[in-house]
Amino acid sequence: MSDFVARIRACTSSLTDWNKSQSLRLRNDISRWKKELSIATNRIDHDSWSDIRNIENKLNKLLEEKEVYWKQRTKDMWYKNGDRITKYFHWKASARRAKNKIQGLKDDSGIWQIGVEKMEKIVVDYFSQLFTSARPSYEDFGKVTSTIGMRVSDRNRSLFDRPFITEEEL
Repeated sequence: MSDFVARIRACTSSLTDWNKSQSLRLRNDISRWKKELSIATNRIDHDSWSDIRNIENKLNKLLEEKEVYWKQRTKDMWYKNGDRITKYFHWKASARRAKNKIQGLKDDSGIWQIGVEKMEKIVVDYFSQLFTSARPSYEDFGKVTSTIGMRVSDRNRSLFDRPFITEEEL
């Protein structure tokens, strides 16, 4: 019987080590891809659009994996602690709210600005500039639209390109 207990303890130890390494790997991977995304979004060239899309896809998969991990953990804690866990959920929600609060923004000259009025002006200026036409070239449109997946297959497109035929002509 003691051999069985020793095996269970060894298995528990191995699973605990694996869990810690997976959690650390996930955290490191998310951090690395966030940095990659930041670098890609700060590049000026139009070729970075497909890079940004690929990085966002990888990051979203990792964040989904992290979400599943924490759902499983909190479910386990819920079963163990019952209603006492509501304090935990309240604490997590409060921490998330504090973390998601925008403390400040950088303006066009790269200066960190705080205060609601200043941040509001930065946001309005940014989107005003973003949606102002700069008369992009067809080449620029091609670079951007090439990153968008096709929604209409070639077969369906050929059906759309045929001349219109009324029912009477059939």
